Amino acid sequence: MSKLTFNAATKEPMQERTLVPEGQYVFQMAKIEMKDNSAKTAQRLNFQAKVLNGEFKGAIVYVGLNWNHPNQVAQDISDREFKSICDAVGKGNDTIQDTDELMGMPFVGTVKHSAPSGEYQEAGETKFKFGPKAEFSKYEVANGHPLLDGVDLAETATTKGETPPWIKKEEEEKKETAKA
Repeated sequence: MSKLTFNAATKEPMQERTLVPEGQYVFQMAKIEMKDNSAKTAQRLNFQAKVLNGEFKGAIVYVGLNWNHPNQVAQDISDREFKSICDAVGKGNDTIQDTDELMGMPFVGTVKHSAPSGEYQEAGETKFKFGPKAEFSKYEVANGHPLLDGVDLAETATTKGETPPWIKKEEEEKKETAKA
């Protein structure tokens, strides 16, 4: 048991959660973690991608990829999606050594909704274990994309308050050009 103090009378209940509507948004990877899968036979590379524009700014879309999975088909599917993410954040020709290389990098993602799954019967009624979820059907480079208009990339820096890596790279390139 965990001890805590929480005065529920002074708090508001949560609002109904809404899926990010289908469509295109500017995102950045806000959190990335590697965890063992439920069967302990491989790992899951889990991403939280944060919306940077529009009405749903700040909302999160989750991505989970198989990593070192014994089923080659499952691994190939995840490898292709990870390659698409790398391409979208400008790392498509790089060897990624650390997930921090992807943090904070802007990209445009197309969100689609999956159908409910895990169908079962209860009292003669069809129910689903899992409801629909927002997921990515496509990843694109943000640089030059019309959706980037109005998005302040400087404010999307990492939670540590650091300069985002893509801005650092642009600053370094400008310095090199000025030296030449």
